[in-house]
Amino acid sequence: MNIKPIETRYAGCRFRSRLEARYAVLFDKLGIRWEYEPQGFMVDRRPYLPDFRFVDSGTWVEVKGSEEELDHDLIFNAAFHLPEAAARFPTLLLLGPIPETKGDRCNWCWVGLSPEELPDEGRHPWDAYWSLAPAGFPGHPLRVADTSGATPVPFGYEGWLEPGGDMDTTDSESAKQLEAYRAARSARFEHGESP
Repeated sequence: MNIKPIETRYAGCRFRSRLEARYAVLFDKLGIRWEYEPQGFMVDRRPYLPDFRFVDSGTWVEVKGSEEELDHDLIFNAAFHLPEAAARFPTLLLLGPIPETKGDRCNWCWVGLSPEELPDEGRHPWDAYWSLAPAGFPGHPLRVADTSGATPVPFGYEGWLEPGGDMDTTDSESAKQLEAYRAARSARFEHGESP
């Protein structure tokens, strides 16, 4: 069953889906500067318009409600055709449904792709799990998690964020991330409401 996305207005933008608008809320709560659909590209003679671009890192972001909606060939090829992000950041970040928070925990990992050239294998996308970091890291809206066993399929969640837990986060960093996820999941856009 295919559910039609609901166009949603937020922060002066008309998003193609409510999920994209919820991510904009999340980015705002984390202090991540973003642009919505700033530029389209031709990827292997196919048009591609990434959903977001993080201003400070240059990372491009693709938001999909489910993996079935993801065009894997297009996404893999886009990792090579998009302008690369700043050093240590993925070129393309894949975001799925916004994770639920459970008490003081939240599922936090996403898959990032970057082009890589290996002598024996040629060019291929290098993939790693990433987490959105709080505003306390100006210019660094992403943090790499565990690169072992990362894979772009599926692009879901592979860990839990707990105060003082994973990826050397402090209690205040984790609390800020949890607050941002809760705000994004609970954002209301109906009848002109603000999130």
